[in-house]
Amino acid sequence: MHKGMTAFLRSMASEKTKGMTAFLHATVLDGTKEMKRLEDATVTVEDGIIMSVEEGGCPTKGARRVNLSGKYLLPGLINLHCHLAGDGRPQKIDSSTAELMQSQMENDMARFIMKKMVADCAKTALLSGITTIRTVGGTMDIEKPGDERKVLMTEEEIAVATRTAHELGYKVSAHVQSADGIFASLKNGVDTIEHGASLNEKLVALFKERNAALISTITPVAIMACLPNELSGLPKLYSESCELYMREIIKGFRRAVAEEIPIGLGLDDGSPYVTHYCMWRELDFFTRYIGVKPEFALWCATGQNAKIAGIGDVTGTIERGKAADFLIVGDDPLADFSRLGAPCMVVARGEIYKRPKWKRYKEIDDMVDNVKKYDARFVAGGSGT
Repeated sequence: MHKGMTAFLRSMASEKTKGMTAFLHATVLDGTKEMKRLEDATVTVEDGIIMSVEEGGCPTKGARRVNLSGKYLLPGLINLHCHLAGDGRPQKIDSSTAELMQSQMENDMARFIMKKMVADCAKTALLSGITTIRTVGGTMDIEKPGDERKVLMTEEEIAVATRTAHELGYKVSAHVQSADGIFASLKNGVDTIEHGASLNEKLVALFKERNAALISTITPVAIMACLPNELSGLPKLYSESCELYMREIIKGFRRAVAEEIPIGLGLDDGSPYVTHYCMWRELDFFTRYIGVKPEFALWCATGQNAKIAGIGDVTGTIERGKAADFLIVGDDPLADFSRLGAPCMVVARGEIYKRPKWKRYKEIDDMVDNVKKYDARFVAGGSGT
């Protein structure tokens, strides 16, 4: 995953760094669980790798200097649940979608168009500050309320798929929205549960026994559960199903936090009204509905996500030896996560993207901004974690 992203970056980098580069006078949020803050820090990078991080440090003689005075430098965001074959604009999804997608890949021109669309979506994610993504498959399979709880594979099928993937060196994720699905997945070796549901003692014990992680993708659920149908234009089926499911996942994730089950964050971008540039909303919604502190949510989207993905030795924190994957913003993101949505600079594997711009969908942004007007029934009331 990381090597593939590096090759992609090289094909589109706006400014390649040569030799040593020192990022000066930054307030660093380091990506650890404590989200340690370093004031007036110097971060030195060479060949895409962090060489040093020093509070008040002086740059190495001869290093190129990038003055970040007054700005915040934090790890690039990591999105553990991404769908690149869609840009967030609602599309009709039914039983024919899989067949349509397959048919579109059967000729050279269709494959070219599809690859370009996927590349454009990945570029948008990068420019918005997401420096690592994990793509996951799946199509919408809800025909009536309650269908989201269906388990679509037998335990034998799950076991065979998981065993084969592990033999090849891959981790396994499962789209799961029911207690039965979580149990079947964890029992048969799945590493990460995507979306989640309410947790009971048996499931908590299984998570801990298997050292499995739970991945939040609350953004699309919040949009569909909270926005009135006349505003979103989405089918009533979606909102009714998400209303029920929202309550379940809130219960599940609150318990997961209390039980210290590893939690990662994913955006589920490509879903209706979820663009590739709004990862900050997942942090914002997770904090709002689960009741955690901003530092915890940011850690889940950086250092914790890297560890869950198996690349914690490569990226996710600002420390010597890690990849130079940075998101640089103008003010403290822990005070307002929307600040992550307007980066001053993105650095990926040491390559700098100054004043990044991408295509935005104003009508989608304006609509999703309204979620908080309708979500009082879901907001956490505790002091957080």
